[in-house]
Amino acid sequence: MNRQGNSYHQILRSSSIVGGATVVNILCGLIRIKVAAIVLGPLGIGYIGLLQNLLGTAATVASLGLRTSGTQMIAEALALGSPAALAASRRSLFWGSLMLACIGGLSFWLARDILAANLLRPGEPAIQIGWLSIGVALTVMAGSQSAFMNGMRKVGHLAWVSVISSALATAVGIAALLFFSEYGVIALVLIIPICNVLVGYLFIRRLKTLVMPLSSFIDIVTNMRGLIARGTIYMLSGLVVTAGELVLRSFITRELGAAALGQFQASWTISVTYMGLIVVAMSTDYFPRLSGIIRDHEASNKLVNQQTEVTLLFAAPLVLFLIAGGSSIIDLMYSKEFGPATEILRWQILGDVFKIASWPLGYILLASGNAKAFFMYESSTTIFYVLVCWFGMPYFGLYITGIGYLIMYATALPVLYLLANRRSGFVWTRGVSYEFVGMACAATIVFMVTSYHHFGGLILGLSLSLVATFRSLRRIGQMIDPETKAGQLLTRVRDVAVRTRLLGGR
Repeated sequence: MNRQGNSYHQILRSSSIVGGATVVNILCGLIRIKVAAIVLGPLGIGYIGLLQNLLGTAATVASLGLRTSGTQMIAEALALGSPAALAASRRSLFWGSLMLACIGGLSFWLARDILAANLLRPGEPAIQIGWLSIGVALTVMAGSQSAFMNGMRKVGHLAWVSVISSALATAVGIAALLFFSEYGVIALVLIIPICNVLVGYLFIRRLKTLVMPLSSFIDIVTNMRGLIARGTIYMLSGLVVTAGELVLRSFITRELGAAALGQFQASWTISVTYMGLIVVAMSTDYFPRLSGIIRDHEASNKLVNQQTEVTLLFAAPLVLFLIAGGSSIIDLMYSKEFGPATEILRWQILGDVFKIASWPLGYILLASGNAKAFFMYESSTTIFYVLVCWFGMPYFGLYITGIGYLIMYATALPVLYLLANRRSGFVWTRGVSYEFVGMACAATIVFMVTSYHHFGGLILGLSLSLVATFRSLRRIGQMIDPETKAGQLLTRVRDVAVRTRLLGGR
């Protein structure tokens, strides 16, 4: 197989491994949310979303971007082929994460009264917020474990950690909700980082690379300083995003009530869930690979185009399906009480068309170390989204959260494309441009038809989603070596599709 075929094969192999694990993770998350929706209703779902967002914001600050900078550092040390450099990098990542986890958890605990007064309803005890300090510390440690395995390109380990920890968290979290109802919400939120850390520790112990040469104190401290310096700007980027979401949720609660927050959380969860299926599978292997070749503009631009094409092929059927079947999905995942979330979800999915196309471009800035440009991009888009929702809510109500989401990414994609072009001369290939325009047009048509006639839009969306599925399989089959088992399977699927005229002939 030629080099381009090998690159596509690597992308598809990593995406399939991590994507399969992400599917299991998503299913477990959906089960947790379904039980929570039945037991607690919209108010409980909104409260869970608020706690998770608060925990995520605090963990983002406490980690100082070590998950991203740690992945880069481990990947660079691995590329050098020096056991000593790898040992020093790993120990620096561990001790740096442990220090930040302790500081972050303690700081969160001390700030519990202030946070409770500003985020919770009057009369609710601050101890509920205080318990999240454990989750903050554990989330920082889990992030360092993921960074190490990601940098080492241990895709299989990452997948197994995700699957096992998600299954355990689902079982324990559901039990807590069923036995303790609203008092089990904190346990549901905390059990996820607890399982991530425990399972991640067991898998890291299995790595042979744990037997490494001794590292000097100076080397460890020097690497830790580099990690924090490099990661701080990434932390600020993530902080702006999570803090913006937290501000928006607080604004929704104050202006429209807790039930409206539950509706927003329902649509947001579905959008983020399916985006996770696409983005996590992409970033796990793509980011370290791109970091290793970012100085070679020709090679890195080719990789970005290949990754973008594969991502669009994976996303197109799912996007069309979600726009058309949003109402049924909301009813299935939650209940009839969450009907208003459907319209928000459809706007968000339409916005995700632009978000999906922008994700591979953002990694050019990350891999090249252009953290300031990435920070400006992330912060400006988030602030823009919050402002659109802020000023538009009196006129459009809760629906502005979906409309603003579309406006944000429709305007952000050209900006990010320009930044990537200035950094490495990147341009989309003709094939990638066709894939993006085709998916955007199809999604817009399904959206418009569904707005005027739900059943007609559902039939159209499902039909186009099926066609997009076979078309994606056909293209992916061309990327994979036909001599492999996967290639042979996709060849047979393609032949069936051609015979049934789904692809319009050979």
